[in-house]
Amino acid sequence: MKQWVIGIITAAALTAPVGATELSKGFRLLIERGFQIQGLVTKDNPFHLHTYLAANYTTIDWLGASNTALQGRPPGLPWSRWASDPEHMPPVRDEKPYMPQLVSVSLGDEPDLNNPVQRQKNIDWYERFRGQFPRTILFTNNWGLQIQDRAYQDFLSRAKPDMISFDTYPW
Repeated sequence: MKQWVIGIITAAALTAPVGATELSKGFRLLIERGFQIQGLVTKDNPFHLHTYLAANYTTIDWLGASNTALQGRPPGLPWSRWASDPEHMPPVRDEKPYMPQLVSVSLGDEPDLNNPVQRQKNIDWYERFRGQFPRTILFTNNWGLQIQDRAYQDFLSRAKPDMISFDTYPW
């Protein structure tokens, strides 16, 4: 199983609190659910829930399609998923009973937000699904320095993601 740790608290919320007592959705959900340590899993990987939990992961992060039967009986372990496209947002197949434990969703991985067409597709995704997932962090992951400053500022100001994450492996 390829494991990839995502510290979801890395960049939990992009919008500053509006008032002294009001937190953004990303911060609020992380406070409610606690620190999340996710390991990336594909539905075809050998996966053993006991081993996964013994490694101190708190959330399963499915790459594309999930295999929720491996999460335990519903509602199961907290989980996350990369949606391959807007038409494959949770719940698909047998995910419905597990929806109360859905922590986060990303539209794919490392989209080319420098491309205006791709950037707009991602902005549209946030606008379409934000209201449908009030208890789920919607986020975007990119690798460090992938996106030019101007394109990223445009994306952040218009998409208003609940969280962003970066992965860069310099060594």
